[in-house]
Amino acid sequence: RRVLTPDNNADIDAINEGAHFCRLALGIYGWMMAVIEKPISGCCLLGCAWCKKPSISCCTVDEEKVIIGDTLLGCHEIALLKQAGIDSSQLKFAQFKQGYEESPYAITVDYEWKSVVLTIRGTLSLDDVVADLAIRPVLMDMWADRYGC
Repeated sequence: RRVLTPDNNADIDAINEGAHFCRLALGIYGWMMAVIEKPISGCCLLGCAWCKKPSISCCTVDEEKVIIGDTLLGCHEIALLKQAGIDSSQLKFAQFKQGYEESPYAITVDYEWKSVVLTIRGTLSLDDVVADLAIRPVLMDMWADRYGC
């Protein structure tokens, strides 16, 4: 059988699912990727979204979400939301710190697809290469139980 044919519904569904979740994979790269992808409008998009942001902090904790390691203006969070095309209420946790022991990642809830989504930024620097080699598994059952997935 030919793979990814336009007349096979399973193939079309797989492509649609990949495209849907790929936006989150792009968004976790933060404000730099937004500016690289759209050099002229990226800065304006981030700036306009920042003006609507109610609080300014590099670490935000509230009942709905936890944000760690963002810029003072919240640019990584804004870029993630804009690039992924998700609402702020869907973002539950984001850690934007990066180094040889940690990589940026986010946990979002996709109510339409009934999914809890863990998005981990890929390798972008030499520190990321070291972090990739030091993977430690972590259970995610708590998030699935909390959001009924």
